[in-house]
Amino acid sequence: MSFPALCGIALSSTGSLLLLITGITIILRAFRTSVGWGLACLLLPLANILFVIRYWQDMRRVAFYSFGGLALVLLGAGSFLLDPNFRIVFDRAKERGSEALAARQLQRQQRAASDQAERHQRARELFGYLKNWQGELEARRPAANASEAQKTAFEQEHTNYRALLGEYNTLAKQLREASATPAPTPK
Repeated sequence: MSFPALCGIALSSTGSLLLLITGITIILRAFRTSVGWGLACLLLPLANILFVIRYWQDMRRVAFYSFGGLALVLLGAGSFLLDPNFRIVFDRAKERGSEALAARQLQRQQRAASDQAERHQRARELFGYLKNWQGELEARRPAANASEAQKTAFEQEHTNYRALLGEYNTLAKQLREASATPAPTPK
């Protein structure tokens, strides 16, 4: 193991131990102050900071030791950056991350293509259905002398046809905007 790595381990370990000791000290002093402060420092993440601020005169030394421990941990982590072996591992991790990102992007593109194909299929089905329905409507168009019930039924069916045609036109517009393959347009 290289010297920077050993220094990093030593600094990080010392800093972590110092942070552990100061953390326990803060909790013990909080319990000495009151059970409420002790439980708060034990269970709530930011209560330690509030306790140190509130009782700064008594906790000043512990806070400085805690800052020193944090500085040692950061120095230890930074010394790993000087180790050539760590750089190799870091570069490999970056490559794996880039490969994973590329794989996720490919999956998104495949999903988008699949969604696009499904929408094209839906548009083709709607087009065929609307084309047949339009022919049936033309064949059943009531004559001028037809009863009001026949005319009302035809108008209701024609309104339903126009609603489905509107849905198809919206889907066709989305497909035209998303790709160069035009969707067929019913008359």
